Amino acid sequence: MKKQITIFILIILQISCFATKQETDILILNKDTLYLDNSPLEDLSDVCIELQSHEKVLNSGCWNGFVAEWIIVENTLYLKNIYSYSTKENINKRLEKILKTKFENKKLKAEWFTGSFFGGFGRYLANGSFNVYEKERLFQFEKGILKKVIEYNAENIEYSMNENVVEEFVYKNFNWSIVDTTKYLHQEILVFAQSDFTGKLKEIKFENSSGNSIIEVEIERILKLIPDWGKYYWNGQKFEFYKDYKFIISNEHMKKYAR
Repeated sequence: MKKQITIFILIILQISCFATKQETDILILNKDTLYLDNSPLEDLSDVCIELQSHEKVLNSGCWNGFVAEWIIVENTLYLKNIYSYSTKENINKRLEKILKTKFENKKLKAEWFTGSFFGGFGRYLANGSFNVYEKERLFQFEKGILKKVIEYNAENIEYSMNENVVEEFVYKNFNWSIVDTTKYLHQEILVFAQSDFTGKLKEIKFENSSGNSIIEVEIERILKLIPDWGKYYWNGQKFEFYKDYKFIISNEHMKKYAR
């Protein structure tokens, strides 16, 4: 019965991880730190289950129950450290006992790993449960030996990667004559914006909308003037950018930006 409950909890955690941004393993490569879409240890399912069994609490933000650090040296993949997600303690010795092997020169060769994973790096684009980065690389290995690397780089990211740029663009292009300057003004407009795979804006939604107000119409007009919201990749596939913005239409902003 206890085993069935444990399996049920693991299933629930795996389902919930799709709704929760996951803590990821990291890979150190030269001067770059890359965040992995999956852990090379996941190829050793029995090892993962054993590691999970030592965790008092499994968190939907890290259903593996551990976070590992990897490094590539002379085209060879090594594990440097592994940590318990719940306690943050180093559990290298626990892994040594499970694998019946030892870390040599503070690293463990990942000879068991034949497969691939994506590593994202550069600026982070937070999108719900997805870990989307400015750049990513696909690494392909055979028995721990690096065989191929494919790079995917975002393009034209000036606007979508920088909220301040979008806010400045809206305030500078806003037609301030449409608001009543004789009254105190401070209105927060929450906007959801989404572009397609080509970087063209395809959807705008106003949260708590008052119903097609002149301010909302003006903000929508300005957002449509942005020529390109950028092109992104997530796990080698083109990714549709989306983000929530908050614009403050106020006397202060009008004084600063009105022409």
